[in-house]
Amino acid sequence: MATKTLGEILNEYSEYLTLLPSNKIKCSVTNHEMSARCDVVTAHIEGKKFKKALQWYTHDFSEFLPDVVEHSHNNKQLYCTITGQHLNKIPDEVRRHMNGKKFKR
Repeated sequence: MATKTLGEILNEYSEYLTLLPSNKIKCSVTNHEMSARCDVVTAHIEGKKFKKALQWYTHDFSEFLPDVVEHSHNNKQLYCTITGQHLNKIPDEVRRHMNGKKFKR
């Protein structure tokens, strides 16, 4: 398997990785700053934290509107207008909340 160069990785993940003036790479999904080395960046994008954050925080939560909306202060949470609870941006957790007794009541 051919390894990718740093430029190819940055092009492929240009939506999430940016090169900073300090010659470091910043991940917008996890807010992690790393050195501009191919092995370090590859390890980050193949890691569990990046994959989970990418899955959770890029999910389209518009299917839960108008009952569940974006939290006003914390961009990692949602707010249920019916129960007044704060929910993490985990799709399964939001579905479980909407199928719960308190929400349905």
